[in-house]
Amino acid sequence: MLSLSILAFSPAAAQWIHTDGVYGGSVLCLAAKGSVVFAGTTHGVYRSEDNGTNWTALTGGFPDITVWTLAISDSFVFAGTDGYGVLRSSDLGNSWSMVNNGLLNTRVSDLFANHSTVFAHGDASLPWRWRSTDNGVSWTRFDLDPDIFGFFKGGDSVIIGLIHYGPSYRSTDNGTTWMSVPVYGYQIARMGNELFTQGSGPFFFSRDSGATWVKFADYSIGAPGIVSNMVSCGALFIGVANYQLCVSEDSCKHWGFQTGWMNVSEGLPYNGAQALCSNDTYMFIGWGSAGVWRRLVSEVTSVNPASGQLPMESALEQNYPNPFNPSTQIKYNVGGTGVSAKGGCASGAEGRGRSNVRLVVYDLLGREVAVLVDERELPGSYEVEFNGGILASGVYVYRLQAGSFAQARTMVLVK
Repeated sequence: MLSLSILAFSPAAAQWIHTDGVYGGSVLCLAAKGSVVFAGTTHGVYRSEDNGTNWTALTGGFPDITVWTLAISDSFVFAGTDGYGVLRSSDLGNSWSMVNNGLLNTRVSDLFANHSTVFAHGDASLPWRWRSTDNGVSWTRFDLDPDIFGFFKGGDSVIIGLIHYGPSYRSTDNGTTWMSVPVYGYQIARMGNELFTQGSGPFFFSRDSGATWVKFADYSIGAPGIVSNMVSCGALFIGVANYQLCVSEDSCKHWGFQTGWMNVSEGLPYNGAQALCSNDTYMFIGWGSAGVWRRLVSEVTSVNPASGQLPMESALEQNYPNPFNPSTQIKYNVGGTGVSAKGGCASGAEGRGRSNVRLVVYDLLGREVAVLVDERELPGSYEVEFNGGILASGVYVYRLQAGSFAQARTMVLVK
């Protein structure tokens, strides 16, 4: 087998390290289990057992073919290929065998594994979806929706089947039964108990394993396109939009090429990001034909003084339009001098820490009718949408609590 070692670049690009490996054409997908990282390429699968320092081409029963997708369950590694269906390894890639009993698709572009249940789909000429409940030993076709882009974990037995333009589907029994959910997107990223996704425009989040979703932005502010691939790292999100790497510090509300203190792409060669994954120690990026790059998660989530202008004081603005029917926008600021919350990447350095922020709508009897925001947020300006479609006409109160700051305003719903 071909062994490969790491190549370090100049100190100016020391944050991202180019791993001198994966000489297998373009890197199309990545997956990690602890310090073991797998890279699917246009010429098979590569493996690193030391967080990307050294790579080995896996040739034990694996043909020289394109690998579109990788998935790791409790005991197996699965590879979705172009022409060979699904291959499976029970020894972390040392040996592989085809597991295609009942699987008619030989071009598998997406795999998802949740314990012993595995989902697969691929060739557009066979628009079915496939499920295995025995780690790939046998497959059964299910006719859910031909437009499902991929399957993602929403909870222990909760699976989300995403469609780009929605609605999507949700199962609470590992794919035995499904129901429609009003969300659409390309990929789900998780931070704590929250799920995030972006579809053809809007961003959505869920706090109940995908049962209900809230649209909180009409598009990815500051990103060069749709953020179709993203992972959470501490209190940040790292995403790929239009093959460019970008970052969000405020739960996907705003995106940019750098945080207040660092350029997230420093040291990378050019726009070509295709795959992302992370473990507790490193983030890994598949950069097309440029191979795999890695960076310490601690470098990205470390707190440093912010540059640029931040709001000095928290404030709640009047909603617009007002009166409204049924939706209105609410803008607010989280001040840079407020009390910081502990946890995540927060600190009090130069007002850089997060504040506990809560934005709630009440009726005139003081009853809570909607919670629009309930999270820790960095100093900055924010905007959320409130939809009163299920409420009666009348006057409502919306109240912002940000650290020790509190302010309330009224708005009028007219139907």
